[in-house]
Amino acid sequence: MQSTCGAMEGDGIGDLTVLYESERLAEASAVPAAINRAAYFYTNLDMLLEPVRQGSPRAARNFCPNSS
Repeated sequence: MQSTCGAMEGDGIGDLTVLYESERLAEASAVPAAINRAAYFYTNLDMLLEPVRQGSPRAARNFCPNSS
């Protein structure tokens, strides 16, 4: 199961609570499961796609830190 390192119980934190509850349900089931809590997903970079398409050097460095 994919989750995130920020998954936790709480109010007003959106998907983090849903992921936390999903993890608890997976752990409570009789089915063996692995929970992968990634720190970062590429979907977090969606906001940079348009600037990269437009040739922004700053946005490109976020994708390729070693680029000039």
